[in-house]
Amino acid sequence: MSDDWNFPCDECGACCKAIGCPDLTEDNKCSIYDKRPFLCDTKKMFDAVHSKTMTKQGYFDKAKIACNQLKEMFNG
Repeated sequence: MSDDWNFPCDECGACCKAIGCPDLTEDNKCSIYDKRPFLCDTKKMFDAVHSKTMTKQGYFDKAKIACNQLKEMFNG
């Protein structure tokens, strides 16, 4: 499983906007970060689901592609 976790998030809020998260604040912060849902915790999702089919770097690479697409859609 992953030990060193440096998920490349720039806190733009696009992923939260995509799912209509009611806990996203105006400054793109999560108001329930310490208690966020499983789906929103990238490390937990990787360890439980994605580590079976890809490396951590592969996960980060795919996430970067998805992030860029969401940024285009939600942040212009």
